[in-house]
Amino acid sequence: RIRSYFSANLIRPLLIAAFPVTLTSIFGSVMLNTDLIVLGWFQTAANLGYYAAGQKIIQLLYILPATLAVSLFPLLVRLVRGNDQVRVARAAETGVTMLLLIAFPIAVGGIVLAAPLLTFLYGTEYLPALLSFQILAASVPFAFPGVLYGNIIIAYDQQRKLAWYTGGAAIGNAILDVALIPILGIAGCAVATFLMQVVYN
Repeated sequence: RIRSYFSANLIRPLLIAAFPVTLTSIFGSVMLNTDLIVLGWFQTAANLGYYAAGQKIIQLLYILPATLAVSLFPLLVRLVRGNDQVRVARAAETGVTMLLLIAFPIAVGGIVLAAPLLTFLYGTEYLPALLSFQILAASVPFAFPGVLYGNIIIAYDQQRKLAWYTGGAAIGNAILDVALIPILGIAGCAVATFLMQVVYN
């Protein structure tokens, strides 16, 4: 019964609400992939491969906070609409605590066990990725709660602000990449990502 439920009046408000979320997703993808583009300008294909190998592991781990954030989102929206600020804060604190309880062991394990992990997954020839992977692993405790914060901001219908912050972080990451990669190599790329994750989140 699509025709009986269809309302043309909802098209414009939905597009206005969804556009900043779309921009946020685009800027987030740009921020994650700018590293590889800028790295390709300054470094060899081998160094690009080393960095990408470590980065893919970290990006795969982002599934964990995304899953929790998506599962909490309907509850957050319901609490925000009910203007129950105490329960919103409690749900947010619980979610962030859970994410940090997951993120800190991952970060510490990633830093301490980086060499055996990279050797197991890729072989000893990928050990030049060691330092950049350790720096990226250190960003996990900052990045994990950020996913939940983003959903809280959307629950409050403040996604325009989120788009501005994400756009600024994407630009900042590119600037830091250009500044640090010629000096520090692939480690500079990881430092740029780490600093922008801290500032952005």
